[in-house]
Amino acid sequence: MKSFTKFFLTFAMLMSAVFAFSQDYQSMTPEEAAFHKALEQQKTAALGPVTAPSSNRNVTNDCSTAIAYGNINDPAVTGTIASSGEEWYSFTGADNMTVTVSLCNSDFDTKLEVWNDCGDAGYAYYNDDNCGVQSEIGGIPFTAGDVMYVKVYGFGSSSGNYELSITGVLPPPSATPIASFPFTIDFESGDFPAEIQAAQGADAGLSVAADAA
Repeated sequence: MKSFTKFFLTFAMLMSAVFAFSQDYQSMTPEEAAFHKALEQQKTAALGPVTAPSSNRNVTNDCSTAIAYGNINDPAVTGTIASSGEEWYSFTGADNMTVTVSLCNSDFDTKLEVWNDCGDAGYAYYNDDNCGVQSEIGGIPFTAGDVMYVKVYGFGSSSGNYELSITGVLPPPSATPIASFPFTIDFESGDFPAEIQAAQGADAGLSVAADAA
């Protein structure tokens, strides 16, 4: 009984400390909130991909029921994120492209994740603040016919209206090698190979000599 009482008192003190910290966090100044946000970003960079448990968010859907954005370079879509909410989209395309996913025209502090596949253990790309406090991820390689997923949500309990655009550019065309000629031209002597003489005709006025090489 004595050990149980000791455990109960310790637990109560711990919960009291957690509650006090929570109250302090809610009363932070904007500068303090920005500081804690910077710490969170550093922690994310150090630990790598981290996905918040779904129980901590007001989930409106998940990647298995993602809204179809359509194809890369389709018109942007808009929506509203509730406090601690999130929204999922899927997109595809018919060509190999380099893709940019952007929330830059949103009106609240956003976060953005891009997943290669719904069944993956975590996101492949993540951004918090790339255009002000809005999010954007560029340079994403996309393979024709694939389906990728996007999660839109806010920093902390931030909420508001978002605009999601998914754009892509085609890779530059590969250079076509110049075919080598089966003969050479001696410009100093004015001699041209017989193949050119045959193409130009007898009246071309060219001095022709077959390439002996």
